[in-house]
Amino acid sequence: RAAARAADEGLASDLGLDSARVERLEGQQDTPSLPSLRGGRQRVLPHERKDRATPFYGRAFVPWEAPSKRLEVNSPHRSIEELVAAAGLEVVALEGDPTLEVTGVCADSRQARPGELFVCVRGLGSDGHAYARAALDAGCVALVVEDGAEVKGTAPAQALLRVRSTERAAGALAAAFYGFPGDKLACVGVTGTNGKTTVSTLIAGMYENLMMGSALIGTVGINVGGEDYPSTHTTPDAVTIQRVLAAAAQADAAAAVMEVSSHALALGRVDEVDFDVAIFTNLTRDHLDFHETEEEYLKAKLKLFERLDDPQRQRAIINVDDPHAQRFIDAAAPVPVITFSMRAADEGSTHADVYLKRDAPIKLYEEELELGEDDPRLEEVDWQGKPLYELVRADEGYEEPPLLLSPEDLADDINEELAKGQTRAETLENSPPEGSPEVDAILQEDAERMHEAQEKFLHTQLEGAARQMNPTAFDPKGQASEYMRYRAVDCKLFDTRVDMWTPSGEVAVLSGLLGHTNVYNLLAAVAFGHTVGFSAPQIEQSIESIDGVPGRFELVDVGEGEQNFAVVVDYAHTPDALERLLKSVRQIEDCARVITVVGCGGDRDRGKRPEMGRIAWENSDMVFFTSDNPRTEEPQWVIDDMLQGIDVERYEAGDDFQNPPDREHLGHICQYFDVVDREDAIRLAVLTANTRDVVVIAGKGHETYIEIGKTKYRFDDREVAANAIRFSEETKEVMPWLRSKWEYPMSYDDMDACDE
Repeated sequence: RAAARAADEGLASDLGLDSARVERLEGQQDTPSLPSLRGGRQRVLPHERKDRATPFYGRAFVPWEAPSKRLEVNSPHRSIEELVAAAGLEVVALEGDPTLEVTGVCADSRQARPGELFVCVRGLGSDGHAYARAALDAGCVALVVEDGAEVKGTAPAQALLRVRSTERAAGALAAAFYGFPGDKLACVGVTGTNGKTTVSTLIAGMYENLMMGSALIGTVGINVGGEDYPSTHTTPDAVTIQRVLAAAAQADAAAAVMEVSSHALALGRVDEVDFDVAIFTNLTRDHLDFHETEEEYLKAKLKLFERLDDPQRQRAIINVDDPHAQRFIDAAAPVPVITFSMRAADEGSTHADVYLKRDAPIKLYEEELELGEDDPRLEEVDWQGKPLYELVRADEGYEEPPLLLSPEDLADDINEELAKGQTRAETLENSPPEGSPEVDAILQEDAERMHEAQEKFLHTQLEGAARQMNPTAFDPKGQASEYMRYRAVDCKLFDTRVDMWTPSGEVAVLSGLLGHTNVYNLLAAVAFGHTVGFSAPQIEQSIESIDGVPGRFELVDVGEGEQNFAVVVDYAHTPDALERLLKSVRQIEDCARVITVVGCGGDRDRGKRPEMGRIAWENSDMVFFTSDNPRTEEPQWVIDDMLQGIDVERYEAGDDFQNPPDREHLGHICQYFDVVDREDAIRLAVLTANTRDVVVIAGKGHETYIEIGKTKYRFDDREVAANAIRFSEETKEVMPWLRSKWEYPMSYDDMDACDE
């Protein structure tokens, strides 16, 4: 190893590894050897977990600083008694001057401005009452505190309001201060476990493309009038929401589109927002560390729809394929409900309002079927009883397409056309003067004949060329190919085409949003467009103008050299989202191997970790289990929890096992490694990628930090992946064995090479 280290010092320097870190990697013995036969690492029981005292990562991180840019809104000053009356707020006690005028309302002492009213909101991790003095020092002149709360250092305050809930009071006071801006906008709320960010971005993009203006509030941040502002939560605090709505109203925007999280609904952050349209995407396990049970999680989501009560103005858009769809439909009564579904059907189906068109049946060539008409696949039908396969008989008539013209035939055709032209010229010499109706008629007829001849000639040449390029494309067997079959959803590496039916007709979208997982998001956006009255061309053009959403199936392409593999960064951090993501990657045309980098967050729902590990293993060819915001937990322990979901023997035994896996995963083989350092895991994944492989980096998406302990440090999956791609070719020149696919099982020497 000492000799290898000396030989590779140049490579280590290029990869940014100092000598101490190389020594640390060489000293790692955390990865046990694989069995000599099929199988995986030995399962680690909870009581056998190693208590690693080594420093996490062993690298120097740059502290991450949250962007502090605040959205400023011009609004007239208002007195405290005026605000209390307009908000309809129940005040337990009011100390000080009720006629005091304030310049604004805030709930974050770091963004407090002179003359503002500071609301002490109790958060999940901190209590605003502890920052009352900091807000006063920043210039705030009045405080809102909860009844019974002890607040120190309030002497500088000129007024103090005591209320029963500062969380509820914050939104009411902010809405009153800005003149209830939500009433001047079309407010759209999108809720669900997955898809909120993408659907919200698509809807906001529709308004922007139609020059109507919009505000967007979500996980990626806040956007008003093309200006971006930071946001630390999917749905920010109630004061920030009202400030954004006020800015949008002042900018004459038509709509405000908002991701509505279960936390925001449970804590009342959106109580003062009167939504015009509520959209439900899906519901799977998530945030049980906060809601404790899935039923409580569901009830929090339902609150968005339970508040809909105006059938003339409000609408609900619901994914009818979700098992919980009926609960949301019932909660939305009595407003009209528009549904969308991925279940394909013919035009006029009543199972949903917006749904996919039906794929053409898969054609089976009679001569290739051993059982002929008795082939069991010919009896398979879809959910509506429509056949999935169609028999192509060998005796079906077929007209051969024309071949390319030979040079001799082409010369004859040219001479014939020249002869016709000469005859025309002679005719015109004996005709009336130029400009007469007789001459114009002859010239018009001549132009039409020449145009038809040109079209026929071009058509003949193109079809002949196509036949030479693909001789099987024009016979029944070639037509039976999957490449020739019509499909309503066509997912490629750089775009996705989706054809669907709506109550107003057909809509065909070509989107830069990649992967099958985005089909539901596109359906939801089209359903919204139909609901508010956008035309099909407006919907199609608006969606096509949106290139993508940061951190959602985002391609990393450095544009240098020949990158013959794809790298995808996605925010998928729940079992359902991860499974949808990996299956979408599998459905990309010409996808070779799927190499996954994934982890789970620390101090969060531990119950989903084994499920995440199982899904990653089942749907990948190689997995690097790594860290993802470990917070205060030991990173290796989080990885060990994920590994509990992998039982290699269960997949090998198949139906003979007590609890067999799904048939599609029987006999599945996947290499997997635990690499605590996320940057190392990404680099290794990129190094192992070969032609047509897809590297999937899941969990963090758009995030630009990693949280270790209680501190956030700068870290961006996209930047790390881009750097790894740039170094990959140089690295493979030094380590040629990386150019070939890793065979299974790997020897211990191969693992040593990984560490080095």
